[in-house]
Amino acid sequence: MTPEYTILIADRNSHVRKLLKRELESEGLRVLQAEKGKDVIEMVYQKNLLDLVLLDSDLPDIQESVLLKKLENRVPPIPVVLHTLDSGKTNYFLYVKQAVVVEKGSHSIEKLKQIILDILEAKIMEKILVKDVMVALENYATVSENATLYDAVLALEKAQEQYKQSQYVHRAILVFDNENKIVGKISQLDILMALEPNYRIADFEKLSRFGYSLEYLQSFAKTGLWDRPLRDICRKATSLTVKEFMHTPEQGEYIKEDANLDEAIHQLLIGKRNSLLVTRNLDIIGILRLTDVFAFVCDNIKACKI
Repeated sequence: MTPEYTILIADRNSHVRKLLKRELESEGLRVLQAEKGKDVIEMVYQKNLLDLVLLDSDLPDIQESVLLKKLENRVPPIPVVLHTLDSGKTNYFLYVKQAVVVEKGSHSIEKLKQIILDILEAKIMEKILVKDVMVALENYATVSENATLYDAVLALEKAQEQYKQSQYVHRAILVFDNENKIVGKISQLDILMALEPNYRIADFEKLSRFGYSLEYLQSFAKTGLWDRPLRDICRKATSLTVKEFMHTPEQGEYIKEDANLDEAIHQLLIGKRNSLLVTRNLDIIGILRLTDVFAFVCDNIKACKI
């Protein structure tokens, strides 16, 4: 497993410690051992030393409740797996609320290993930040707010040719102002609607929710809504400026570069968005695309041990 994680095995029985150490090291984990409660507390409170504690809380020099309270009060918390002969005790959770309990037995090793690996796999995912998945601003299609629709189309085409990091091509353009600050973005839909601005006035999503049929909505084309925009496409491409039809991002369309990817996925889903603008302090430094997030999630699903 990468990156390397450090596990503390705490058990009064040296044979159990050696067995667990051998099994966990075979999974690529770094293993430390403790026989006494005071050693457990000392190592648990060392900064960045441990990633997980595998514990039989029946240690010779400390009361079980005192030890478990110490583990629970550690900030930030460390995952605890209780490996015990008495898995039916409920008072464990009075002290360590998030502990996982595995009963000791001849067949417990494989279950124990899988639980530990699952917990550490979750920690890997927690360490993935937005900046690890985003597209940097210098690699994304950009255009001035004073440029024309024609310029925007050329900028998008150029970025699609140059950007080879992902199998997914650009489907949007970021817009900068006279101070080179990102102030908006343009999607493919924005470009098409720029050719016929009446589409921005009619809220078709709301109309469909009120029960209007597809046939009824399509009938708008016959009443001048789609007012022959292709006939004037060249004139509109050179006369329309980007600031006239760009989308100005709302508050929910920004996310910090150091935010957890889980937080970003939540924000994408809640807002039903295709992308988020990534910020560092007050500056926009990149864009997080739904397509890249989806590809990352799929890669991790395919890597699962099933």
